[in-house]
Amino acid sequence: LRRYDIWIRSGFPPSESLEVSDSDTGRDRELPDQNFTNTLDAIARQELQQFCGQQLIACLDLGIEQGLTDRITKLQHSRSYARFASKVISGLELIYCHGKSQAEIASILGMTNQSQVSRVLNPKDLLNRVRFWTIDKLFHIISHAAHQFNLANMSRDPDYFRNLMEHLEAFVDAEVFQEAAAEIMTGKNRSTNSLYTQRLCRYLETLKQENHD
Repeated sequence: LRRYDIWIRSGFPPSESLEVSDSDTGRDRELPDQNFTNTLDAIARQELQQFCGQQLIACLDLGIEQGLTDRITKLQHSRSYARFASKVISGLELIYCHGKSQAEIASILGMTNQSQVSRVLNPKDLLNRVRFWTIDKLFHIISHAAHQFNLANMSRDPDYFRNLMEHLEAFVDAEVFQEAAAEIMTGKNRSTNSLYTQRLCRYLETLKQENHD
C-alpha cells in the first residue's frame, strides 16, 4: 500500500519491470509472487487472469488518453517548449503511425533538429506515463471486484497490495509494454505491430477526426 501511495504522490511508476522477460518466450503471463498465487484456488486464479485480459484494452486506452494529456500539459507549462505543445499529436502520429524518423519529423513540423523532436515528443516518458495510468486503472477495477476472486480476505494481509501490484506490473508488461519499449529502441524502422502502437494510433486518429469536425 505504501508503494502504491508513493506512485500517486510522485506521479511516476517504477519502470524496472520493462526490462524483465521470459528467456524462452519473451513473455511472462504468470503471477510473479508464489505466495500470492498459492492463496488463490486454481479457478479463482484463472478467472483473475481472464478478468485482467478483458479489462486490459479499456485500461490501456484510458492510460493512453491520460498519458498524452500529461505530456501536452507538461509542455504547455514549459517556458522553452510551450510553443510545441500543439505539435505533439502530429509528431506522435508521424513517428508511430507513419514510421518517420525524428530527423524527418523535425523538417515536417518546423523544429530545429532531431534532439528537439526527441525532447518534445519524448516517447520513453510517454510510454512510462501510459504504463503508470494503465496499471493504476486496472488496479482500481480489480480492487472494486475483489469479491469475485476471493481477494477480500486477502486484503487484510500487509503484503496484499504489493503482491497485487507486482502481478499487475508483470501482466501489463508482458502483454503491452515490453514490446512497446523494444519498439522505441528500433529507431526509424519502428514496427507498428505492438498493441501499444496500434491503440495509440487509433486514439490519435480519433483526435484528428474530432478536430476536423
